[in-house]
Amino acid sequence: MTIDPERRGLPELKPILETLARATRALRAADFNDDASDGRRSAAVRSRS
Repeated sequence: MTIDPERRGLPELKPILETLARATRALRAADFNDDASDGRRSAAVRSRS
């Protein structure tokens, strides 16, 4: 689904909504949602130890 702020008469919201969409994609792709109960750590965590 794409929100079209210009069609709704709110063009000033377009940059904010685009930033929110990028942030949401990045959070969904992040590996911090790994299951902590299985004893394995993500590669990012292992590289910091």
